[in-house]
Amino acid sequence: MKQQTKVMELSPLYMTEEEKQKLEQQLKALKEREQALLVKHKDAMDAILADSYHGNHRIFNSDIDLVRERIEAISRDLDRVQIIPKTNYYRRVNVGDILKLRCTFVDEEPEEMTIRLLSYVEGSKNRYKDGVMSISITSEMGTAIYGKFIGEIFSFGNGNVVEILDKILDPECVDIGDVVDLIHEEEGYYKEPITAMLVEELPKEKIDGIDYTSISSPMGAAIYGRKENEKISYQIGGINHSVSIQHKQKLEKLPSNYRNLTKN
Repeated sequence: MKQQTKVMELSPLYMTEEEKQKLEQQLKALKEREQALLVKHKDAMDAILADSYHGNHRIFNSDIDLVRERIEAISRDLDRVQIIPKTNYYRRVNVGDILKLRCTFVDEEPEEMTIRLLSYVEGSKNRYKDGVMSISITSEMGTAIYGKFIGEIFSFGNGNVVEILDKILDPECVDIGDVVDLIHEEEGYYKEPITAMLVEELPKEKIDGIDYTSISSPMGAAIYGRKENEKISYQIGGINHSVSIQHKQKLEKLPSNYRNLTKN
């Protein structure tokens, strides 16, 4: 009797069509790089340059392994991509969100409740605070809610029905229009300070000294709904990134260095 191997199902990777295309372009470039390395290696083997060949062979193995690891990581990401509308990205339920729900539990009347979705809830004492019930993403209800969108109606368990009415953002959390000071770090590179404005779509205007990050981008999705002093990790094509939120503010008025790019 053959032993069946249990395959772990990966969660969907939500992306806009534009983001998926960028990943596909990265994958194409890596495959071209892989072929170039194979040709280079074949030429080296044909030449058999005495002692220097062995050193070149080791360098080749290292390079090709790195490229193939990236190819495998991006391929895995593309296999689980779920396309979502660009303007609805920020409406997806994430860990840390506060949600207003309409719940109809089996044999009970519909009721509205406010919950906070967390990665972990320690004990019943910490479950309720200021009228908000914290639930874990690993719970039956939390697992069902995670990744859904505002306005969705779905069922979980044995016939329980939930409608996501709205997402409530804490005033201390990063919102669209906020200017945020960040420390960005990409795996293998130095930390980089960034000042960015979180926007729904990249604008045609520019404020000098401020970058823009769309809510549909990996960095934008990572910082949306987060607070100062938080550090958030995310991945792009299998490469680890992290951002630390240093400070956030809203621009009360346009500064003097504001420029309309369509006039330049």
